[in-house]
Order: sequence, then C-alpha cells, then structure tokens
Amino acid sequence: MLETSVDHFHLEQWTWAAERGGMNRYPSQRIPRTADDSPRGCTPRLYFKDSALAKHLLKKCRLLSRPFSPPLWLRNRHVQTILPVLLPTPLVEFDREYILMKDKGVVALDWFVRIKSNRRKRLVFLIVIPGMTDSTLDVANVCKLGAKKGFRPLVFNFRGHGKTVLTTPKLQSYGDPSDLRQIIKYIKERYPKGIISAVGYGTGCDLLLSYLGEYGSSASISGAVCISPCYDVTDRFTKTVDGLYDFFYMLRLKNILCCHSKSLSKNIDLSRAIQTWSFQEYYQSVYSKLYGFSDMEEFWDRNNPLRDVDDISVPVMFINSLDDPFYSKK
Repeated sequence: MLETSVDHFHLEQWTWAAERGGMNRYPSQRIPRTADDSPRGCTPRLYFKDSALAKHLLKKCRLLSRPFSPPLWLRNRHVQTILPVLLPTPLVEFDREYILMKDKGVVALDWFVRIKSNRRKRLVFLIVIPGMTDSTLDVANVCKLGAKKGFRPLVFNFRGHGKTVLTTPKLQSYGDPSDLRQIIKYIKERYPKGIISAVGYGTGCDLLLSYLGEYGSSASISGAVCISPCYDVTDRFTKTVDGLYDFFYMLRLKNILCCHSKSLSKNIDLSRAIQTWSFQEYYQSVYSKLYGFSDMEEFWDRNNPLRDVDDISVPVMFINSLDDPFYSKK
C-alpha cells in the first residue's frame, strides 16, 4: 500500500490492521507542512508483506525516494483535485464496443486506439475502471501512459454509465461484479494467451475489489492497482451531502439517473431519488430497489468492497493521497 501526503482516517484504520497482520513499513522522510497544513516535499510511505515480489519492487521503484514537491501554487489539495477537471483532456481516440450480457443488458468497452509504443512479448491488457460518475475521458491519461508502456488499455463502463444505453431496468452497483466477470471471460476467450491487469479509480476500486474477492484464484487477473479507494463505504455514504464535493457527486449520480428515467421509472421512485440529498436514501431508492435487497443493512453488507478481501489471490497495490478532500475526515 502506497500512501502520500497528510493524515487520513481510512488509512489509519488500514495501517493498524496491516501492522497487526505482520506487514512491514517502508521508511519515509518527515513530512514538512505549509501554512495550510498541506504537504511539501514528502516521500511516499509503503506498507507491505515481506515477499520476493515486494523485495523486487522495492529495488525497482524509484518513486519511493522521490519527494512529492509540486510548485507552490499546486500544493493545496483542493487545487490538485479541481485542476484536472478544468484542464483539457488529451487528444486520444477510443473505439467503443458493446457487449451483450446474459440477462440482455449491455456493457460498453472503450478500446484505446494504439499508438507507437514498446510492444511486450505477450499481449497484456489493462482494464481501467473509472468511478461511477466518471467517463472514459477522465481516465484517458492513464490509458495513454499504459499504451506507451506496451499495454493494451480498455475502459470498462458500469452498466448504464459512461453515456451507454440501458436495455434492462438495472444500474450496476459497485458491489455487483457479474458484468465485469463476463467481460473478463470475453477477453480470455478472444485472446487465450493474453494477460489481464486492472486499475480502478475511486468507486471503480470498489467494483474491482468486489470482483477480486468474490472470484479469488479464478479471477483471471494477474495484478491490480486501486487508486483512491474508500475502505469504509458504509461510514462514508450513510450520511447526508456535506460540502462541495459531495454536492457535485450527488448531482452527477442524479444526472445519470435522469438519462435512464424511462427505463427505470416502473422499478424505482424517481421523484424520491431526485429530491433527496442523503446518500443513504438515494442508494435505498435506487440500487437497493433495483437489486431487491430487504433492507439497507443487507445492501451495505453486499456492497462492502472488503467483504471478501481475504480471498484475493493476486498482488494488489493501493494508492491513496492522505489529504484526499473527498474521503478525508470531517
């Protein structure tokens, strides 16, 4: 697990569990602070279990000794969060492919159009899973970087997300990895000798972790990376909207819901979902209804990304900024 920046309550809990489980901590330099308590010139902290793979990565990873020292105007965590939204997206091209699921639903894959790169000896796919309210363009940079490194990137869009059609009255929750399972089987059947790796962003990490835990050794993924995951979704999303980031996140969720109002109107209470400003009530009105959960306790139990974490059988790296404004402690 790789940590950067200042204290973050989710990672404090995870670190405690990691240390109890016999994990090692890679030493880091003392973190200087600016006047607004933002980090300056800090090096990442790494928590890991001692293994041959860990020793290999420690020798090869130069980022562990490279301090994070952005320009003065970019040291504020809010500027770092908002600026990527304002900057123009890179000029990249994707080919969209629609895959029919077993229940007649449709999932969209956006294949990155290859650029000149260092080709690997074996075909290695990089499945990128954006957050629930994000799109392919939001992860275009990592696709472009992956292509340059010799991967073949593709973006997995949640069912009903990413401006995709909705042919069934079902929006995919991040605790339901069944669609991702079918997509990975599709890739393996099409490219039997190919290797699959995956990267999740935000709530996309929750889906990836649900998949890796539920399918364990049969996940058909060689390794994964989770960037900005939430380790306690029940604590984070059982509250009312609080702050600007929550407000815009809820607005984007409602926008997706409105795009599929005709398909979902007979199955959920749209007016209640649109009017609420509580994450708990929104999830109860939409996802809990669509999946037929008896109560919210059952919903959160099924959508806890760490419910089967002990069954994950592939290397996974977690990367968090400790001053993440969306998941940070209020």
